Amino acid sequence: MGNINKTVWELLLGILLSGIILEILGVMVVKDKLYYSTGLGIGIGLAIFMTFSISTSVQKAVDVGEGGAKMKMISSYVIRTIVVLTVIVLTGVMKLGHLVGLILGIMTLKVAAYIQPVTHKFLTGGKP
Repeated sequence: MGNINKTVWELLLGILLSGIILEILGVMVVKDKLYYSTGLGIGIGLAIFMTFSISTSVQKAVDVGEGGAKMKMISSYVIRTIVVLTVIVLTGVMKLGHLVGLILGIMTLKVAAYIQPVTHKFLTGGKP
């Protein structure tokens, strides 16, 4: 697993699983399957970016101590928000993918956070 936190691996698994489910359900419903899949893929990419960004921010905040931790977390949040909003706007303006698929892809991070206890048990074989 290298230097990547176990929880990050668990979140990535949750993002992947929920993304697969959203892909299967989405292509059954939408007319332009490739457009939806592209939007979903961009959103999942953003969810993965946010996972690593949050993990890195927390590690750096711990390293700088209490004095600079709050500012570090706020600045990293602002950067993540700007990146996500920029990608959403560019995707919409340039018609790179379906915006609903994009938003669903981003939300896979939320789903992954909720199912993290399950992915933790799966990856550890039930060990705490």
